[in-house]
Amino acid sequence: MMVPHLAGRPLPAFPCRADKRPATPHGWKDATDDPARFEDLLMDALGMASLIGVPSGAVSGVDVLDIDPAGLGWLAENEHRLPTTRRHQTRRGVHILFRHCPGLRCSAGKVAPGCDVRADGGYIIWHPTTGLPVSNPDELAPWPGWLLTMAQSGEARGDTNASIHISDDVAAMRRSLSLYPKTAADGSKEAGYAYVALRNAFGELASKRPPGRGTLLERTAFKLGGLVGWIDPEDVCCLLMVACEENRLVRDDGRWLVERAVLRSLLNGVARPRHPTLT
Repeated sequence: MMVPHLAGRPLPAFPCRADKRPATPHGWKDATDDPARFEDLLMDALGMASLIGVPSGAVSGVDVLDIDPAGLGWLAENEHRLPTTRRHQTRRGVHILFRHCPGLRCSAGKVAPGCDVRADGGYIIWHPTTGLPVSNPDELAPWPGWLLTMAQSGEARGDTNASIHISDDVAAMRRSLSLYPKTAADGSKEAGYAYVALRNAFGELASKRPPGRGTLLERTAFKLGGLVGWIDPEDVCCLLMVACEENRLVRDDGRWLVERAVLRSLLNGVARPRHPTLT
């Protein structure tokens, strides 16, 4: 495996396991565009790595609209409105790459169900290294204005009154969660502890099969919420939603319901901080 390139420049990358979990101690924060350092990361992964991850957002200069099967209908309806830009086929859908918009963060379902944004605080699997097709390899367009507005605003896009009410709940809880930013410095013991906790929680939840996925999700989000200040709640929400895509809870229960469960449990955890003593 090698550091991937885009338009002639190397991208920061890090090794991932077959289940998409990072195979490095600090996940995407260990990403490097130095081939020698990347080889060191592979060696340190001790044979666990089979995929390559690339951080999204300012780190790489690349944002991604991650479309899974639930979003393919939206893509078909809006294909004519999208600019020519690089695309990667994924195992279950498509990644549409855009030039990073400063300040844009990861989100789940803001554009439409099954259409997630990978930007600051997230990462994607670089599927071309697995042999999956690439379209428009040399193009990286900026976000079209209409789509960027949707990605930033998080307007409700449900098909029923019930889904609109759920999305209203989600928007309100996201606003509440934004009041609790990460305050621990990157590289601190507190931030390191929280990141390892998030990484381990992602792996356990992503591999969970029925029954008990919803219970595990709520328990996991609650525990991570208790690390308020040590961890970015947006990062937690984004990765737990990815885990629920992997374990198919999003497919079975619906994106809005799952996201509401994540946010509600996170806020319950935030209300009961639990910071272990670190030595």
